[in-house]
Amino acid sequence: MTFGTILRKNREKKRLSQKEVAEHIGIAQATYHNWETEQSSFRVEYLPKLAEVFDVAMGDLMPEGTTLKLMNNQHQKNHDRSVVGFDVTINESRELYTELVNSKDEIIRLLKEENTLLKVRNAQLDENQKRDA
Repeated sequence: MTFGTILRKNREKKRLSQKEVAEHIGIAQATYHNWETEQSSFRVEYLPKLAEVFDVAMGDLMPEGTTLKLMNNQHQKNHDRSVVGFDVTINESRELYTELVNSKDEIIRLLKEENTLLKVRNAQLDENQKRDA
């Protein structure tokens, strides 16, 4: 699926017009139309705004296999150094997300197990303390 198709489907899902989306992100309706129809390339700076309007992750707006490259460009006027350079394909980021969720679940399971063991150990210590008293 192309970027334009992804934009159109997300816009239609939210039941928004091209004009409404364009107004939300601060561009002309014609510019947004050109993105949807693949007549011009979009500027990556609008990706967060588009994701917000459509209530999706930025990666969900990119075609599968697309590589995102965000670099800390010191020649930018605002000198924003908050973005560290990385190069991750959308597929890789989805795999990383899945791996993180699975890791989180495993950590929760292990912590619950440890909590149970600590409760048992605490009960044993209480018993020993009562017996010794």
